[in-house]
Amino acid sequence: MWNADCAIAAAKDGSTTPDVSSVLIGHAFDEVVASTLAADSTPAYSPQLDLTPAPTEEAHPAPEHTAWATLGKDLWNDFKAFPQRPSTWVILGIGAASAALVHPIDDDVNAHLVGKRGLARMWAPGKYVGAA
Repeated sequence: MWNADCAIAAAKDGSTTPDVSSVLIGHAFDEVVASTLAADSTPAYSPQLDLTPAPTEEAHPAPEHTAWATLGKDLWNDFKAFPQRPSTWVILGIGAASAALVHPIDDDVNAHLVGKRGLARMWAPGKYVGAA
């Protein structure tokens, strides 16, 4: 019978063998299946654990304020905190510098784009989508 041991010995001798890799893969597969089946076998009694959390007696407290005034106050606090982040100033600076650099040629670009048939077709759906 040709088995993995014969395949290994034949591979070392350099003799012609049937596909050695197929035999070795088959042998490894048989070992894995056998070990998996041994691990999957369960004892006659296997206790089932209940992993659901126990119900708590206390209810979640209601938020203190949920009205429009709270929304306005929180929004105002967000706007006050916005300029305190350094990244905000970097982003605003890049945007302002870009706008200042492009401003002198804005009219020329706009005049060049007016009357272009391809752009008119591209913006045509906006007439209907924007009117909705």
